[in-house]
Amino acid sequence: MGLLAQCPGVRARGRRVHATNEKVARSQVVDEGPRAVRWSQVEEAFYVGNYRGNFVGYIDKGPDGGFRSFDSMSTLRGEASSLEESMACLDALFFATAGDRGRQ
Repeated sequence: MGLLAQCPGVRARGRRVHATNEKVARSQVVDEGPRAVRWSQVEEAFYVGNYRGNFVGYIDKGPDGGFRSFDSMSTLRGEASSLEESMACLDALFFATAGDRGRQ
């Protein structure tokens, strides 16, 4: 099942890259507003999302080039052709189910 089926209306947004240590990790902030999720590349093809100390989920790039998205409970949520689409989907799922965690 593709990500768009689980995340209707989600569009990939532009990314702001914060370089920390190019050899170890790269971080990306999905949105600079009140719901700014930080995505960190912790390995070559592995990304972890964090919002104010809360685990959002992770994305793993498969051998076929697709990005597999897993939520905060490590449940596979789908596969997308782009990293941005995967990030946007997990962000939307997190805030839709976050309750008080996602509030300012």
